[in-house]
Amino acid sequence: MLIKGLKQFYLQTTYFPTIKLINNCVYFSAKREDNINEDFICQLDLADIAIQWSYCLSNNFLNGLKVYRQKFRFTIYGLQDELYQFQGYIKGKIPFTANLSEKYELDTNSMIETDTFLALNFKTQKRKLLKRLYNKQTASLDEFKIQVFLQKCRPQYILYYNSHYVRDKEQFISFDCDEFRTLKSILQHNPQGLPLQTIRIIMQQLITGLEFLHSNGIIHQDIRPENIIITNADDIQIKISNFNQAIFVEELAKFVGKRPYVDPQLITKFNTENKLDIFSAGLIFYALLIGKILEQPILISDAIITLQQLKVNDEAIDLFKEMVNIDKIERLSASECLNHNFFVDCPYQVQNLIDKLDQITIPFKLNRYKQR
Repeated sequence: MLIKGLKQFYLQTTYFPTIKLINNCVYFSAKREDNINEDFICQLDLADIAIQWSYCLSNNFLNGLKVYRQKFRFTIYGLQDELYQFQGYIKGKIPFTANLSEKYELDTNSMIETDTFLALNFKTQKRKLLKRLYNKQTASLDEFKIQVFLQKCRPQYILYYNSHYVRDKEQFISFDCDEFRTLKSILQHNPQGLPLQTIRIIMQQLITGLEFLHSNGIIHQDIRPENIIITNADDIQIKISNFNQAIFVEELAKFVGKRPYVDPQLITKFNTENKLDIFSAGLIFYALLIGKILEQPILISDAIITLQQLKVNDEAIDLFKEMVNIDKIERLSASECLNHNFFVDCPYQVQNLIDKLDQITIPFKLNRYKQR
């Protein structure tokens, strides 16, 4: 399916871009607003673009679109019927975006973390978390694609985006999170440290989130207390956030569930590289155990001595050692961490299992047992 009648206008010159639907992909050949022509393909099941539709001011007819891809924008005009047909085909497959100023009041002085803001929704009068994309030179070009993937999967312990917005050439994503408490702030406000059971819950959720990411070909690469959001402090629940350094190994993601067909070298390399997230999570574990934010790199041998002096649980010390093993091959994976005795032998794990059993379709067996 070829979208007909498309045009672009730059420096008093008319260009004729191409948008073509091929199987489960959209092929684009168009000139960016920096006057560079680019050919790219967007997969409909894993979009890495957002589209803003343009309407004629006089009659509100659809007359064009702006395509936001990574750090760049393409402005394209076309025929109404062709554009409506294209819009209907990609709706629900490629994210549509809107002007930020129409929905939110954004105060850039309210920056909480780098490129992360709280903004006021005009309609609900509630604050929402907004993140600006691609503002840094070092920002991952996979960030929005990863967010689109996460939104489809909706993992429990990961903060995924809700909507995409633009302000001129700037791109923002919003999150269903009206409170912003990070693990860093929790540590700062609890200098006496956290109970071991609370630490166990936080670490179990963090590693479960990492297990999801790694099993889907995503390496976060920036696991630190500032990027762990506490969404419920009473009944502890955490969310991994901020994917501006993350990478998406698409070759592996395509074969999830089909491992016999994947190059073993690719799996081995990925399973080694993703363990840098485990090392970072191990340092968070250490910070939780000693009740202090790490201000500088530590010597692992000194850290183990510190934990022993503090009479920290032996299983906790052993898990920490396994998570920060200098040998990446010997270092535990996320799934191996979750099977460690620190989690397996704890009462929380047993209660968590009972809670899950209560939710299955034959709870009467468990209930009858509990009444005895």
